[in-house]
Amino acid sequence: MKQSGSILLLLLCVSVASTPATSAQNEKAQQVLEQALSALGGVERLRSLNSLYFKGKGSEFRSADLQGPDPSTPTRTVHEETTAVVPSEQKVLYEQRTGRHDGSFRWRRWMYAGDQRTVLDHQDDLISQTGRDPSAATERARIARSIPHLLLLEASTQTTNLRWLGQQNYSGKPHDVIGFPLPNSKTVLTLFLATDTHLLSKYEYAMDFPGFGDATVEFVYNAYRRDEKLGWAPSGYRILLAGKPYREIEFTEIAADSPKAAAAFEVSAQMSSYLMPVGEATEVAKGVYIFLTGGLNPMFVEFKDFVLAVEAPAQHPTLERVPADAQAGSDQVSERFIQKIKEKIPNKPIRYLAVTHFHSDHAGGTRAFWAEGATLLTTPGNNDYFQKLATAKYTVIPDRFSRQPGPAKIETFDRKRVITDGERSVELISTGESPHSAENVVVYLPQEKILFQGDLFYYSGMSAFPARDPSRDRVMKFFGEWLIRNNIEPARIYGFHDRGFATMKEVRRILDFKRS
Repeated sequence: MKQSGSILLLLLCVSVASTPATSAQNEKAQQVLEQALSALGGVERLRSLNSLYFKGKGSEFRSADLQGPDPSTPTRTVHEETTAVVPSEQKVLYEQRTGRHDGSFRWRRWMYAGDQRTVLDHQDDLISQTGRDPSAATERARIARSIPHLLLLEASTQTTNLRWLGQQNYSGKPHDVIGFPLPNSKTVLTLFLATDTHLLSKYEYAMDFPGFGDATVEFVYNAYRRDEKLGWAPSGYRILLAGKPYREIEFTEIAADSPKAAAAFEVSAQMSSYLMPVGEATEVAKGVYIFLTGGLNPMFVEFKDFVLAVEAPAQHPTLERVPADAQAGSDQVSERFIQKIKEKIPNKPIRYLAVTHFHSDHAGGTRAFWAEGATLLTTPGNNDYFQKLATAKYTVIPDRFSRQPGPAKIETFDRKRVITDGERSVELISTGESPHSAENVVVYLPQEKILFQGDLFYYSGMSAFPARDPSRDRVMKFFGEWLIRNNIEPARIYGFHDRGFATMKEVRRILDFKRS
């Protein structure tokens, strides 16, 4: 989408959200929606379905959401996914197996049944999270909206809020455009329904995306095919982020009322369980803390007169869910991190922020630290990324740095930067180019022999080690050889996404594993 289109979408969303629809706009929107549902077999037919099962494969472009080796290099990796819905049992499942540019894989399954959530990590045969989730109903809806039939059924329950926005040409064909404010959300979906077939061609919405600021997400369906039970079904879909391809999927299997949907929820008895604490700051050495936020675990270090924060976390959005994560604001995890630092170490300023690399889950909250007055310490190759981050527009969800502008203080270093107060020293060491990113920094406390790293070593605590899938060991092999080459032997290695800490024993097991 061109920038002008993004601006138009932002204006439309603001207008739809802030003013009620006229009677004519609402009636026209309901008429268009009824035609769309009729094209799919009608409301009653769709509601009578016991289950839906969509399976597909294709490509994901992690450079589009700033998760590649550097901000300017395009990437393409394999992606496979399954979505299963059993409406009568309030069950929704989403599973993905996705390659990363560094050779590793994400292979996880999210399951919601009523108010219960279970997250499986297939790579480690691990149940990482389970239990009651107060937002389970919201999460079920966010996953189900990727299926056009379920999205339009949901819209049919919200008809008083719909608004016809006129007709627009899209992909060379006229479309009726409807504004659909999602319930219990500030997000407005803009639905494009073809005037000839009445099928949903795409929908889009504006969001606050870490590293970008204001951005448009487009969910585009590929050509529809006749389906005995669904009327019509798309042959696949594409997700665009700020106009760039993020994911391209062709469905390999679509089934309604199939036993495959129920079977997808089965859990292997071989899986072990590891429940991650959330919201705790654990003191791992005197004045050294790890903040356990549930998958994003930054560190902070106390000095005599100031604090060093390591990583500026942001919850990285999952674009297959609608709306994407982080709708509360991309700086919110870092704002909670800052509050936890102040709680543990009151009356000392956060003077420095160090990030291991530019990926948005590690650096997307940097603006919160600039608003706090901290100086960012990074390597030269990341400077352009942070300069753009400093001037990005955040109007969908204004962050503190937008509301209280100040200097974006950045200092770069080539190989090593030592932070000391005369008693404690912390070394920021550049590893140079790794399989994961063009530049990466590790944080080493030589007195405590503690090392903190981001995405260079994966340790899952109680789960099997090395991981069952050895493909991700390429980056760990790099890290192990880098430690040996630089004569660094930490007693404990903490990771931004890890559970617990690793030791040199695990490092050597990876190196021996690769040699065997």
